[in-house]
Amino acid sequence: MKKIVSYIANFIAIVMGISAFVLGFMAYFVKSINNTSGIFYDGFGRQLYEAPTLLQIILPIEPMWAGFVWFILDLIVFFGLLVSAYYLFGVMDENHDEK
Repeated sequence: MKKIVSYIANFIAIVMGISAFVLGFMAYFVKSINNTSGIFYDGFGRQLYEAPTLLQIILPIEPMWAGFVWFILDLIVFFGLLVSAYYLFGVMDENHDEK
């Protein structure tokens, strides 16, 4: 039974890790433009604005971003999913080794 739970947990951890990278890709690399208004949007449909010059100098971010709150939320979701997946792998590996 522990082996089945371990496989399920590892599968969930893999899905979480892949989801983190897909969400990050959609948020920062997928961009579209409305041809009539000239407004840029990211992969989630959030309107993009020009990033402040100081942040462009300090952080290696794109010149277009959805805003500071979305930037922080994206970081929390991305690293939260990665840490959760890593923790899930670690806990299941410890439980699997004990038998």
